[in-house]
Amino acid sequence: MAKFGLLSLAKGIWDGDTLMKDTNYYRAMIQSSQSFNLSYGYLWWLNGKPSYMAPGIQFVVNKPFMPNAPSDMFMALGKDDQKIYIAPSSKMVVVRFGASAYGVAAAFSPFDDSLWGYINKLKCTKIINTTNNFADANIQVYPNPSADYVNIVYPNATIQSVEVFNSMGSREYIYYATDKIDISNLPKAMYLLKIVTRDVVYIRRIEKRD
Repeated sequence: MAKFGLLSLAKGIWDGDTLMKDTNYYRAMIQSSQSFNLSYGYLWWLNGKPSYMAPGIQFVVNKPFMPNAPSDMFMALGKDDQKIYIAPSSKMVVVRFGASAYGVAAAFSPFDDSLWGYINKLKCTKIINTTNNFADANIQVYPNPSADYVNIVYPNATIQSVEVFNSMGSREYIYYATDKIDISNLPKAMYLLKIVTRDVVYIRRIEKRD
């Protein structure tokens, strides 16, 4: 679901490969597809429209249905609060699994606006580099691949913390004020390093080998 959301956020481009070549359709699918429910495009729900109709309810509500969420957000809203929110202005994709938050819900529920109320309160550190090429940032991460230790050299700032995440997004380790991390106890796999300085976060992919 997250990958589908990221593909849609990138307008049909994945890792430099254009998978959705019909740009006219992309623009049309996130605009109102008809006049009776302005908040529905082509298979996407749309926020920020002046009115909406809920599934199974034959009357129009004259307001956007998620005032707390970005007005340009479009969404896949599944049964019982299964969600993919895509907010281009925030460069954000939010995916939600789990049991229904408000009983049986065909598409959206009060959960949607409540969740975005909490998201708006988050204070996120600016991420300025999420690639594997750190030449511009003067960061070196080596050896990579590695069987035991990984060194991080960043001459421009003090590293506050380094977090190691597995491919499922779960954090394996967190290290503070260090430029050397121990990955010897991790299984052979690909991992992400989240390198935090005073006001910037860098993401780097590393490989653990035996």
